Amino acid sequence: MIIDTRTAGLTRENGKIKASVFAPGSKSVKLMCNKRSIAMNESPEQPGWFVCSFKDESVPLVYHFENENGAFTDPFARLLDEKNGFGERSEVPDAILSVPDKASKTGKKAYKAHDLRSSVIYKLHVRCFTAHASSGVAAPGTFAGVASKVRYLKGLGITTVLLMPCYDFDEVVRGSDFTRPPERKPSSPFEAVLNGSVPPVEAPKKLNVWGYSAPAAFFAPKASYASQPDKADAEFRSLVGSLHRAGIDVMMEMCFPADVSYSFVTGVLAFWKDEYDIDGFRLMGDNPCIPMLALDPVLTGMTLISHDWDTTGIPDECRRERLGSCNDAFMVNCRRLVKGDEDQIRYFAGSFKDNGGNTARINYFADHDGFTLYDVFCYDVRHNEENGERNRDGREINYSWNCGVEGPTGKKNIRALRLKMCRNALMLLFLSEGVPMINAGDEFLNTAGGNNNYYCCDNETGYVVWEKNAQAREITSFVRKLIGIKRTHPVFANKTELKGQDYLGQGLPDISFHGIKAWMPDYGYYSRTLGILLNGQYVQVDRKNTDAGFFLLINMHWEAHEFDLPTIDERPYTMILASDDAGAVAGERTCTLEGRTAVLFRVDEPRVKASVSIKKKDSGKAKVSGEKKKDSGKASVSGEKKKDSGKAKVSKEKKKDGRKDKVSEKMEKQE
Repeated sequence: MIIDTRTAGLTRENGKIKASVFAPGSKSVKLMCNKRSIAMNESPEQPGWFVCSFKDESVPLVYHFENENGAFTDPFARLLDEKNGFGERSEVPDAILSVPDKASKTGKKAYKAHDLRSSVIYKLHVRCFTAHASSGVAAPGTFAGVASKVRYLKGLGITTVLLMPCYDFDEVVRGSDFTRPPERKPSSPFEAVLNGSVPPVEAPKKLNVWGYSAPAAFFAPKASYASQPDKADAEFRSLVGSLHRAGIDVMMEMCFPADVSYSFVTGVLAFWKDEYDIDGFRLMGDNPCIPMLALDPVLTGMTLISHDWDTTGIPDECRRERLGSCNDAFMVNCRRLVKGDEDQIRYFAGSFKDNGGNTARINYFADHDGFTLYDVFCYDVRHNEENGERNRDGREINYSWNCGVEGPTGKKNIRALRLKMCRNALMLLFLSEGVPMINAGDEFLNTAGGNNNYYCCDNETGYVVWEKNAQAREITSFVRKLIGIKRTHPVFANKTELKGQDYLGQGLPDISFHGIKAWMPDYGYYSRTLGILLNGQYVQVDRKNTDAGFFLLINMHWEAHEFDLPTIDERPYTMILASDDAGAVAGERTCTLEGRTAVLFRVDEPRVKASVSIKKKDSGKAKVSGEKKKDSGKASVSGEKKKDSGKAKVSKEKKKDGRKDKVSEKMEKQE
């Protein structure tokens, strides 16, 4: 069945209100509108659809539908009449048909979204993002509350905000769908027993805070997420506008039931695109229509992310610019490597260079359904007792390590180790090929107390607690630097699949892997060390310039190791970032890494030194001359050599005769 979602429900057209609703099997349907009852007739052209029309008096309409079994909400409603607040929702809320505000759609500037492959995604839950008092916003837990954090998000450097379900879902778990016509209920307990069912026993109220798989009005912004529920549409539109003005894309997660039609799904997505300027969607759930959306012309130019795509027959420009697939494999491989599991080097090397090929690969170390980033290194097992399911819900295997103590601890050595482990995880996430996605709060060590499935926790367990201690500030600054590197250097976001070959004759392959010895990767079962060299000459920064090269060293062993630095012409190495500044010491051609440490070097252009002499002319002006230093054929590490140890820490100072990229300049300013 094809549904025209533009005319379904209640609409205003040519001075009339037209109503249509799908209620198959109903004997009669009526529209209850502004306390009036209006009979509806079944359409002879479309069986199961009930329709009516009446004069449009240009006033707001509050309405719902009723059949012989009870009331239900318009599934195509653009706004719901919900004033009770989150968690206190009525069982069958009324819908609102507002008077059109022409001014809301005039004067808008077209917004150009970022290329998905160059994006950095920040995922948040509208309510939980600012509901905690520590957020400091005037309207906590609302669209306006998120808008108050736009300046923070822009300063963090992210390109895209991904909103967990913020269409108007029923957060109260009831076992019924408020948008569907009710079926006949047994008239007595005796009849219920004969029909094989029993009268419902009232259970304690439980919430679905996240909104996945909940009954929903898919065309309406969630009223309880607005500071003024009757103006939720305007407040959501204002949020999108605020993010766009800051240069931040807006995407939404959509979780469609398995039984809704393809035309309904496309109608919903097109509506949010046209009405609210949404830039893309992450499609969730098990609806069989999702794979077909990749070719739908209605969604041209929109970003679509799903668990996976069948790209057969999809044009290259569509596959590379619009489609992304979620990468659980990266999360598993990265967690296992960082915690020190055996036999992980080969798998992580594959995950590191996997940019998806035909579709962009979305990488994450933590998603909504699992431990937060910090909890991965605070808990060995889940602690979901608060969910009321006897700790049997949520992921049983988390690939986590508590660093020696389960849960919070005052031991400084364990706290320091956890912080270092988080930095390791963040470095591997942001420096890997693919599109990084981070959960709100992970950038300042937010915790859920070991709960890895806090879908029902409308409290501090599920809220983002805006930590402002020294550790939180330090890790936030670290994330900001990583995002700056990721966005400034496209070598970390290649648009073409990396081959590990020098297919352009640049003298080096596009990517190469190394072990403790250069050019000799160790994929052995007990290996926990890896070097990754990215050749920037394979990536154009602009029409004239290619990117710099980078060398990432990873030592996830608990013991120190000395690594060779690959000799590349006369090119020096400059340390850009380390998960432990004191744990990385570089010599002329080696770098020693302490246990559980990662470090990133930039491979600079060959340095030309000059001996400077000043000769005075008759005019009193100075002339500078110098002799070029002979080629040594060896790579050197910038920094002065310590006399007593024969090794040197890599200098972060700008060389007078060398070039410096924008990221290093920004980092020095911050320092």
